[in-house]
Formats: sequence, C-alpha cells, structure tokens
Amino acid sequence: MTHLARSQPPVVAVVVARDPGDWFEETLASLANQDYENLKVLVVDVGYESVADRASAIISDSIVLRDREAQGFGVAANRVLKAAEGSSFYLFLQDDVYLEPQTVSVLVNEAVISNAGVLGPKLVMWSDNERLLNMGASIDVLGEIDPFVEPGELDQQQHDRVRDAFVVSKAVMLVRSDLFGSIGGFDPVIEHYGLETDFCWRAQLAGGRILVVPSAVARERGDYSARTAIKNPRKDIHRYRLYTTSKCYGWLHLLSVLPFAFLISVLEIIFSIMAGRVRQACDVGAAWLWNAVHIIPILRARKQIKGSRLVRDRDLRRLQVSGSVRLKSFLRGQIGGELSLVVFENRRRKIASKLKSASLQTVVAGWFAVLLVVAFGSRHLIMQGVPAIGQFGDFPQASELFNSYWSGWREVGTGVAGLGPAALGLIGVASTLAGGASELLRHVLIIGLLPIGLFNIWRLAGLSGTRGSRLVAITLYASNPLPYYALQNGRWNSLLFYAVLPLLLRRIIELVDDTPKESTIGWSPLGNIGTGPLQKVAALGLLVAVVTAFEAMFLVFATCIGVVFCCFGPGGFKKKFQRLYLSLLACVVAAIMHMPWWLSFDDYRSLVGSLFGTVNQAAPTELYRLVSFELEGGNVQWLQFAPLILATISLLISRGRALHLATKAWSLCLLGFGFAWIASDNLLSAAIGPSTRLRELALFVAAVGVCWAASIGCASFERDAYRIRASWRRFLVATGITLFILGFVPLLAAAKNGRWETPKYDLEVALSLIDDRNVGPSYRVLWIGDESILPLASWRLDDMGARAENLSIASSVGGYPDIRYQWAGGLTHGVQQLIDTVELGLSGNTSRLGRLLAPFGIRYVVVVEESAPSFGQGVQRPLDPRIRNSVRSHIDLRPIAADPAVLVFENESWFATRAQFEDGDALDGLTDLSQLVISDLTSGIPVLRDHRSLVEQHGRLGVGAVQVAEAFDQNWRLYVGEEILKPQLSFGWAMRFNSKSDGPAALFYQRPRDIQYGAVLQIVGWMLVVRFAMRRPRTYSKDLIPLANETTQPGQVQ
Repeated sequence: MTHLARSQPPVVAVVVARDPGDWFEETLASLANQDYENLKVLVVDVGYESVADRASAIISDSIVLRDREAQGFGVAANRVLKAAEGSSFYLFLQDDVYLEPQTVSVLVNEAVISNAGVLGPKLVMWSDNERLLNMGASIDVLGEIDPFVEPGELDQQQHDRVRDAFVVSKAVMLVRSDLFGSIGGFDPVIEHYGLETDFCWRAQLAGGRILVVPSAVARERGDYSARTAIKNPRKDIHRYRLYTTSKCYGWLHLLSVLPFAFLISVLEIIFSIMAGRVRQACDVGAAWLWNAVHIIPILRARKQIKGSRLVRDRDLRRLQVSGSVRLKSFLRGQIGGELSLVVFENRRRKIASKLKSASLQTVVAGWFAVLLVVAFGSRHLIMQGVPAIGQFGDFPQASELFNSYWSGWREVGTGVAGLGPAALGLIGVASTLAGGASELLRHVLIIGLLPIGLFNIWRLAGLSGTRGSRLVAITLYASNPLPYYALQNGRWNSLLFYAVLPLLLRRIIELVDDTPKESTIGWSPLGNIGTGPLQKVAALGLLVAVVTAFEAMFLVFATCIGVVFCCFGPGGFKKKFQRLYLSLLACVVAAIMHMPWWLSFDDYRSLVGSLFGTVNQAAPTELYRLVSFELEGGNVQWLQFAPLILATISLLISRGRALHLATKAWSLCLLGFGFAWIASDNLLSAAIGPSTRLRELALFVAAVGVCWAASIGCASFERDAYRIRASWRRFLVATGITLFILGFVPLLAAAKNGRWETPKYDLEVALSLIDDRNVGPSYRVLWIGDESILPLASWRLDDMGARAENLSIASSVGGYPDIRYQWAGGLTHGVQQLIDTVELGLSGNTSRLGRLLAPFGIRYVVVVEESAPSFGQGVQRPLDPRIRNSVRSHIDLRPIAADPAVLVFENESWFATRAQFEDGDALDGLTDLSQLVISDLTSGIPVLRDHRSLVEQHGRLGVGAVQVAEAFDQNWRLYVGEEILKPQLSFGWAMRFNSKSDGPAALFYQRPRDIQYGAVLQIVGWMLVVRFAMRRPRTYSKDLIPLANETTQPGQVQ
C-alpha cells in the first residue's frame, strides 16, 4: 500500500470477511459513501469463497488479501501491520456492519480532540435502527463484561454522550495506529470471543483512552460469530476471560483476584452439576486447566505487556465495576437459563418428580449418607487443620518450591546436587493457581482425597451397570480402615493410592474396551479426555506420572496391574496383547517423565528404595490380619471380614459377564494380598531391606478389588433376583445383605472422634524452641527415630544390630522440616559420612558426638519416639533404652527441656553451616574421626547470613578459611570483592574456601548445564504429554474437503 494523502489523518479500514452474504455489498457501499476523503479499504478474506470481485466492483481501489489460514478475527486484522504504511488510524470492521456516512469523520475528529486511542460508535440493529446493540461496556475485576446498554433497548438518545469505556465492540473499532503497533495488535491466541476485552485492556495499560462516540452510528447484523469455526462459544468465553486477567493484571492484583475467580468458578460448577448441566461444569473447569497448561504463553504475554505498561492496575479500577457481574446476573436470573436461582425455583416440582424414582432416591440418599459420615468423621480436621505429621509437611511459598526443583541444589541430608523431584514443581504450580493459599491447598490435597477416592470407585463400579451396586462399592470403600490409618500416621502416599487406584483401573480397562457413559453422577473431569489409543496412553501415562511424583511405587503397581488385566481381561489374544502393550507404554511414558530425577540416584539400592520404599516398623505376618486390613496390630473383629465375605459371595452368585468381571476384581485382590504377604514375610529383604511399605500400599489394591467384587455381586442379585431358586443362593444373598449393613458400623464408630484418631498437634508445637530459621546463623537439626514417625524422609542405620533394628536418621536446615524434605534422593557421600558418624557416636566408643557432628553444622539433636506431643495421642515408636542412654552420655550434648515425646539436645561444639576460621590450618588433617574428636572448632564465626535462596548467600568476610557444611561440589563459587574462589575438599566430604581478602562476599551455586537441560526437557515433556492427552482429534466436514485444495484463480488478490 502506498503512502496516503496528508490532507486529513489517513485511515485504513480493515474489513475481515468470512463468507459474507448478500449484505456484503451494502457494507462496502457504506465505506465508499463516507464523507471522509482520506480513507482506504483493505479487505482480509478468510472465507472459503473469494470476495475479491465483489470488493473491486464496489470499491475499485480496494485491496484484498486472501488468508485462508487465519484462525480468528485478530490474526486476520493484524495483517494491516505489514500491509499498510503511513496511516494514522485503523478502522477495524466485521463484514456484517453498515456505517452511516459521517461515522468515520466523527470518530476521527473525536480521536483528535480527546486524544483517545480506541473509539467505538453506537451500534444498532441492522433491521431496526431504533434498537441498540452495543455502546461499549465496563468489566468487573474478573474480566466479565458489564454492557452500558441492554441489547434490543429502545434508542431514545438516553445514552447519547461521549463517555469513557473499558471495552468497545470489535464490530467497528477505530484505533490509533501507533498504539496498535506498540502493543502488538490483537492477541493471536484469542480467536473470537473476548478479543476486544483483551485488546482494550492492553491498550489502556499502554496509556490509551477508550471512548464511545454515540454520534457515530453503525448498524450490525450480528451473525458474524455464527460463521466462525467455534463449536462451543461458552468454553472460549471462560477460557479467554481467565487468560486475559492472568496476563493483564500485575502480580499484586493478580494474586488477590485469582482466589476470587476460583471461588466463583467452583460455585458455578456446583450449580451446573445440580442442574444437570455437566457440560457447562466441564467448560468452567477446563478453562482453568487450559490456562494451567498454557502458563508459558501467559508468562510470555505478561513480559510483553510489562514492556509497554504505562498505567497501574489501580488507575483502571475506576472503569471497573465492583463484585462479580456474572454472579449478580445469575442471582437476578439474567444468565444461567435453567441454572439461575430464579428459574431454579420454578423447576422445583420437576426436580421433585425425578426424585420420586426409587433408584434415584436411593443414589442421592446413599451418597448423602456416606459423605455425611465421612465429613462428620473429618469435622475437626476440616475446621482445625491437619497436623504436620509424617508426610503431611507444611507447604512453603511457591517460589521456594520452584527454587528447590529448578535451582539444581537441595538442602536435604548434607546437600545434594541435581534436579528436584517433579512433585515440588507440581505443588508449586498448584499453589500458584490457588493464589498462594498454600495452607488451604495442603488441607484440600489431604482431606479431599477421601471423597475423590469414593467418586472414583463409583465410576469403576459403573462397569457393572447398576446404581445399587455402585452404592455398595462406595459404602464398603468408605468403611475400609486403610485411609484412616493413613491419616493417623501421616501417610500422604497411602491416601493417594486410595484416591487414584480406582481411576487407574478404569483407565487401563478403557484402553481397549469402550465403556458406556453413565447418566447419573457418572461424569469425571478426567474420565473422557482423549479418544484415540495414543491419546488414552498419554492420559494414562499422565495419571501415573502425577501420582508417581509423590509415590514412586505407584509406577510398579500400575505396571503389575496392567499385566494382570491382560491375563484376565476380555477378548482374544490380540485384544489382550493390545491392552498389555498400551498399558506398558503408558508406564514407560510416566517413567520417562521422571527420568531426570531418577538419574540423580548414584546407587542401585537407593533407586530401588525409592521405587519400593522401606518402613522399619515390623509388619504383621498373620494372613488373617492382612485380609481384614488390620495394620495396627490390635484385636481383629469379625466384622472386619465382612467385605471379603461379600466379595466371595459375588463369585458364587454371579453369572456370565458379571462372573467375568468378578474374576477380574478378584485378580486384583490376589495381587494386592499377595504383595502384602510377600512384604510381611520379608521375602524381598535381599533387594530392598528388612521390611517394606509395599505391604501397606499393596493392601489398597486388594481393597479396591474387594469393593469392586462386592458391587458386582450386588449387580448380579439385582438383575437375577427373579431367577434365584436354590435355597443356598438365597441364603448367600441374605448373608450378604446382613454383612453389608453391619459392615458400616465400624465406620460410624470411628467417625465419632471427628479426626479419625489423627493427632491434634504435631511436633512443631513441642519443638518451637529450636526453630529460629529466620534469626541467627544457619544450622542443621539431626533427627533420630523410627522412619514411620519422623516428619521427613530419612536413611537407615544398618550397623546398629539388635539395639536399633528400626533406627533411621535425617537432617533439616533451620528447624522443623516442610514438604520439601519428603524426598531424600540417593545416598550421597556426605550422607554416608553422617551415618557413619552417628553410628560411631551411638556405639559407645566416644563421649564427644557433638564434636563429630560439628562439621555438619548440626546444632540440635532430636530423638523422636512419638509422632505427636504426649498430649496429642500420636503414634508411639519407643526406642531401645540403650539408644536413649547412649545419646544422653555425650558430654557435649546438653539436654533441653521438651515434651516427653521427644528428647532434645543442643550441641555445644557446633559451628554454623557457613563459618569462617582465622586459622585455616586448624581444619587441615581432620578427615579422620579420631582427630575430630579431640579438636575444638567452636571458634568458627558465622558468616554469609543474608540467605537469599538455596543457592545464594551474602555477607562480609575477613581473611581466613570459610567452611561450608554442604556436600562438596565444584559448581559452588565464593566471590570476595573481585576475587573468585573455587571450593576445596574439607573433612573428606564438605567444602572450604580460602579467602585472602576481606569485604562484601557472595556464595553462589552455578547450576550445571546438564541439570538445566534436564529441567527444560522434563518441563517440555510434561507439557507435551498434557497437551496430547487433552487434545481431541479434529473432524472436517466432507463438504469442505475439496476447498482445502482450492487454488487461487487468476485475478484474485493473495
């Protein structure tokens, strides 16, 4: 396009045409009849049929650009950036508008007078110009549109004044060209819905003013949206509204807006499900999932906006309405249709008539009863919170979680290099999406696993096809004591097994089998993503990878279950082999997604321990205890065998396909009980230690199989009740009904406590005196006790003999450990040195354990014998008295008054993890423990106390040796003035820097490139799997296929 004339500010009208109808000539004629002389027309044709001839017939000097690949209005309109030069304004139009002759002149004059950046006219109906369509709008804090006029409102000039707006319609929009270019035009991610909101928001942040000019009038047909390729507008509206707010708000406002947006979404999902509008609930939930997957484009867009931002968020609040526009409209009955409260009341009789169905009444009553009992039994946990016992560590800030995952260095043990476990990144992402409400997120991710498990067992039992049988499944699953044992002991991995195993089983079955969709309470947000085999593999692999991030043994069980289901699944050899192949492929995908973490393990035993886990508490070997799911060693009541008896009855009364499903369910029972028995008898001790957590988690597999088998028996009874003639079958049915009713009694008894016997307090209360992580020099805490009650991951002491069969140690930095210490990693040289030191100190061969622990920066030694304070009724694991006496015998470990549940000692020989010694020679030759025992190193001065992150500390240094109590790694650097120091080996495992000058100093860890590349590859791999799992195959109409091969005809403009 050549340079435009200078008599008036040049304007380029950009018309985006998408297969317009006969009215298109009127649209072009309205442009040709404008009284504004310096106007050129650019038509961007994105339709299937060319409009070049139609455009040239009306406006001879118009330019037509053919762009069949443009996915939306914004992408097409952005073509003007390269197609036009020298214009002052761009006038963007849809192909279904008609401009009055003075429209362009009025808009341009107002833009010059008011120095506005974006202007919109009064939009009226095409067929009735006395009815208003759009005169701009405001938005609420969540980005929901609040229009100034109601569509169809009679135009009586009541709104005829120039006014500021937050948004004007993209149907007709005049934009200053320099502003359009500075903010990068329309966002290409947004195809149609929400495009103008996003653009106007960014324009205002860049300093542009948005005006509505009522004296400029345009008519609109309003059918442009219907001609787009968007099948589900509601999905795009929710998706891009959240996308726009996520990238346009500054961090301060965003962290306050996101929790409110999440609450509104949860309310909408709840009411949608209540009204039976499952698809709408899916759209709302999918909007959050889509934005989570596209976090990288959002961050990239935020960076671009930051570069052009001139206006603060609070300055735009005057143009936003308070509260939630959507919630207000919903309450007034203006949106939501049958969802709105006004109409919902009118549907009361219709809903009541549905509930008259006995089967539906039973479903609602059954669900209500089970959830009521579970909620009643969890009432104190819900109201007072879950104590930080076992694996239920507190969640730090999201930035600290990301730092532990990404920085390449973690503080567990004596410090370890390598990429952190993916679980830290996943929790960090979840915490970010929760608006930083990490404590609330922690409680939801613990207590919420109980109803999730019930929901997933409901879906699994749906394979038997009857509502009554599914109620049996959720009732028995809720009555199983395993999840409540997990709460008592702080076993997050066990709760994850309880919640996700039923979903895993159904996923494996659906790899090949096509299961019908349930009509009642059968929808799952994870239930139907992916339709092709490879997409199902990606979805299954993603599920396995997420749970494996928190419990590596899940990968082992997923593989075993896939093999078992191959043997017992339906179909011939080909179908079984296909199921086996796809399930194993999904497990391989999950393993690859965690490969950077597992590669950080240096030895085979540590890796196997990560996959199988060890629990030092002796497991019961009696088979009757295993099949009754009794883990605590108490008296076994006969009612605890009720689920197993019900599962056995199902084998006796089932026929045909029901018998086949019962056999499949029992294969799970045998797999679970078999692994539990093997672990109890220590048959795997040669590979993974004297006892394993395998027993506990294997019983969850058996529990799912038992509940599923019992539900199949119930389904068989419902279908074949009229055919049961044999007296023995009738007796079995009667027995099963009686056991089912009685089996619910133990759950009612356990619910009375309100906490499922979980301790009310954690050890952080009893150990508050030793936790001063934010004050003073850096130090470590040494934890000694049974692994099952320690609040962090630990390492076994293998050479203590009969005195300490179940003794483990761990260390944390600066006090009580949080969730980051639940993944110990491999057994490093530094950790082995710590183990050897503790074993020597507890052997009785020295009385100076404090001096031996000083190089590790250990200030406190905590001996744990109970998972909670003595008044909190925690799990007790008392140590051998000889261990307690051995710790007390050391003259440099001073006892500190504490709760009887723990023994706390302060090391009087300690020095800080970052300490400087004026005489560096004093540290030479101290690699031997015998030399260390006779050396007093308390002269070390704490330095580098400005702890900015795991890999960066600052402070002032003098001349001398700087001792750093972290495992030796060549990638650490100490900067003193202009001097850069590399580490030297100290104490045989730690680091020392010899500073020859004084002044400001900084200690940095330079992350190796292999760790950085590994992190990038892992993140990209996760994103690809998520995207592939969620992607649906595109379908094309047969009528449109020939158009794909259409070639440009002579005379058409490309």
